Amino acid sequence: MDSKAARKKDVPAREKILFAAFDLFHEKGIQATSVDDILKHSGTGKSQFYHYFKSKEGIVHSLLQQMHQRLKSDLTINPDINSWSDLEQWLKRPGEMQESCSCERGCPVGTIAANLAPKDELIRQDIQLIFETIKTKPRAFFTAEKAQNKLKPEADPESLATFCVSLIQGTALLSKVERSTDPFNTGIDHALIYLKSFKIE
Repeated sequence: MDSKAARKKDVPAREKILFAAFDLFHEKGIQATSVDDILKHSGTGKSQFYHYFKSKEGIVHSLLQQMHQRLKSDLTINPDINSWSDLEQWLKRPGEMQESCSCERGCPVGTIAANLAPKDELIRQDIQLIFETIKTKPRAFFTAEKAQNKLKPEADPESLATFCVSLIQGTALLSKVERSTDPFNTGIDHALIYLKSFKIE
């Protein structure tokens, strides 16, 4: 999402607010972002905000729903994996995105998840659904490979897909802390060695 583009006059107020909220939540997290911050960043007023969203939690929920729909429908965001080369590119893509912002930001979903409070059950469910949708791509690949007897019997597609998503989240966090993609790249390199150990040559 591009918050600067969202400030153009022809962009509806609701979209301006969503763009600004996404940018701030990704940069600072939920707890450190106030409604006033969102209004200032989007160039909108309180009446517009509360017309579309009843609270800050409401806008988080709307953003996550929007992100989930894009993950399901936009192959440029969550592409299919049909080969080991595709898997490698899929795993490395988040690192390339971090590098483009000098590693000052991590995964936007992970950043929001890190701010979850016990009362945020709806948001937790939204995030869980997003992670499950992300997992569908590596899981489908490992399932297809196993069906074609290209993976060892002990390879579990569900566990391997969970490993892939967990790896991305953990290495993205380390790269953000160290302001370097080195932790990300190192993690991915070792992960590929591990994943390929299940291949039947």
